[in-house]
Amino acid sequence: MKVLSKLSDKMLSAFLPRTEAGACVPEHGSKSYPSCYCSSDNRLYRRTCTIGCTGHPTCGSCYRTQNIC
Repeated sequence: MKVLSKLSDKMLSAFLPRTEAGACVPEHGSKSYPSCYCSSDNRLYRRTCTIGCTGHPTCGSCYRTQNIC
């Protein structure tokens, strides 16, 4: 069985190009909640940011929280 496995791998590698697997940064998928601003009624506005595979955050729009600033 091992011989067939090695043989099939060699046959596939003759036809398919070899590629390296890409890896995400360790923080991929983590979320942060940076502040946007403080409103006139002293409510804190913030947004949700998620870190992508490239390491750059993608942020949504600001929303009102119940936190007082």
